[in-house]
Amino acid sequence: MPFVTAAGRNLEYQRIEADPARPAMVFLHEGLGSIGQWRDFPHKLVAATGCSALLYARYGYGQSDVLEAPRAVDFMHAEAQQALPELLGSLGIARPILIGHSDGASIALIHAGSPQWAGEVRGVAVMAPHVLFEDKNIEGILAAKQAFETTDLPARLGKYHRDAAKTFYGWNDVWLSPAFRDWNIEDYLPGIRCPVLAIQGYEDAYGTMAHLDSIAAKVGGPCELLKLEDCAHTPFREQPEKTLAAVALRRAGLRGPGMSAQAGTLRADARTISLVSVAHALSHFLQLNVAPLFPIIKDDLGVSYAALGLTTGIFYAVSGVCQTLAGFAVDRFGARRVLTAGLVLCVLGALIAGLAQNYAMLIVAAVVGGLGNSVFHPSDLAILNARVNPVRIGHAYSTHSIAGNFGYALTPIFSVAVASVWGWNAALLAGAALGAVVVAMAFIGRDWIEVPVSHARADGKPRNVREDVQRLLSAPVLMCFAYFVLRGIVCIAVQTFGGSPMIATYGISAALASSTLTAYMLGGAAGIFTGGFIAGKGIPPERVAAGGMAVSALAMLVVALVWLPGTLLPVLFAIAGFASGMTQPSRDLIVRKTTPPGSAGAVYGFVYSGLDLGSIVAPVYFGWLMDIDSPRAVFFTAVAVIAITILTVLRLPAKRNA
Repeated sequence: MPFVTAAGRNLEYQRIEADPARPAMVFLHEGLGSIGQWRDFPHKLVAATGCSALLYARYGYGQSDVLEAPRAVDFMHAEAQQALPELLGSLGIARPILIGHSDGASIALIHAGSPQWAGEVRGVAVMAPHVLFEDKNIEGILAAKQAFETTDLPARLGKYHRDAAKTFYGWNDVWLSPAFRDWNIEDYLPGIRCPVLAIQGYEDAYGTMAHLDSIAAKVGGPCELLKLEDCAHTPFREQPEKTLAAVALRRAGLRGPGMSAQAGTLRADARTISLVSVAHALSHFLQLNVAPLFPIIKDDLGVSYAALGLTTGIFYAVSGVCQTLAGFAVDRFGARRVLTAGLVLCVLGALIAGLAQNYAMLIVAAVVGGLGNSVFHPSDLAILNARVNPVRIGHAYSTHSIAGNFGYALTPIFSVAVASVWGWNAALLAGAALGAVVVAMAFIGRDWIEVPVSHARADGKPRNVREDVQRLLSAPVLMCFAYFVLRGIVCIAVQTFGGSPMIATYGISAALASSTLTAYMLGGAAGIFTGGFIAGKGIPPERVAAGGMAVSALAMLVVALVWLPGTLLPVLFAIAGFASGMTQPSRDLIVRKTTPPGSAGAVYGFVYSGLDLGSIVAPVYFGWLMDIDSPRAVFFTAVAVIAITILTVLRLPAKRNA
């Protein structure tokens, strides 16, 4: 890494480049920290905000100059008022956002509160800050000293520091010195006029909430506190999602003037989320547009259910194979371009299906439509992640999923209604017309979904396809992939083939069967909405996913085993849909937990392709069950697959590979 001279010392630093029009974030590490010990947190924050970042190792840390003498009690003041200003000046960074942890947090507060620098700081976000002396400080420091002298802590610190012993005792000794009991920086707090975000865990071994309460009471500008359960001294590692979202708040200064074009104001976020969600709804609508018409098409073209199921299998095969490639295309050419191309292909596929006069044209339509369908998850998620404020990203995901369910729910009613009056060809052409409207919307609102294209990773190095592929083949990602494959099979069983088995088993009308499927979709939408709140409660997402799928499996089992009046089927399917939908926000959290740093696009494309892969063989199999007059076997199969999926979720690794 490069070095810069500040306060007469050579200091190691690293830059993460992003939009030069936005303010830079400067990361100040803890008392035993270094550049490497921030791990992937700075890269994720850069990705979330579009702001560039500077990380550096202070004197005596990392690969910077080794400490030559014991530290003075005012060493943090010297860092804040001499070394940091010189470093910023040398690197040409003006009005930064300071991101500090522990000792680094105190340095950030001193710098922002010093009269000569107060107007030069855009915002401050501090984690586990120290502003006054507490006996608990000493307890934590003594525990650290014992660990250094009795465990492998020296070796672990040696991975990051040129001289681990000097780094440790330089920090430890000054904190344990009697003179340090008078240390206090509360007088600097009133001078801080910029927005402040202060974060601390209740289990912090080095301090109580007195530090955060003092900051809130005394800073001169807007202040927000985040007190975290199940969190000790390192919020960005112990509660990464909550910390990441919180640090990206407007009050932390990350949303300053001139950033509205990409940073995501409320109005801009609403536009982006709406347009992306409408596109997602269309993709789901066109996925299911043909299936409700199978009984009519079967008789009109003289083909079997298995043959029609094959067209669905081809659709999902093309989509699944191309989805990971679409993810790479998003990175290469931009998410907006890829999304627009996918919309056009989907409309073209629907148009071909609507004009079909024979089975071969349905095959062609499936290929074209599947190619278009492959782009939605990689491009949608890339746009939402890049443009939407992290504070609202959960709502964005929820809206995105609900829109997809709405597309599914609308299809059976729309297709059957139009086909009953004008025929199945007209129904498919009407679907293509709706798609053309969405294509026009994407063109008109292209500025709302534009995302800058980057040909480098978050660390600034060129993209390496081989490394990306290796990360996709890691055990946690493969387990998520298997989970999605099984979920895809269940979706085909219930959504694509659910209507025909209901008609054959219960003797109900096609209209009631379609209404039952609609109840399933609407129940799923309600479940997604509820699941978003559940996911925010901190419950392990694996448990939420397993519990929801268990309820869904039970409802399907009742359908398969018991002869029920047709009027009760919508209720059972609504319950199954709600339970299944409730798992979706937690499902996204599972993927996020298993995503290696710098691989989000590739992982999302790969994992979501499991839904398509699970849908390749399933249609032929379920069509065969219908051809041999075994409609209940469709529901029994769904129950069995859900049970296997539950086991897969419970076996997912608790932590991702870093």
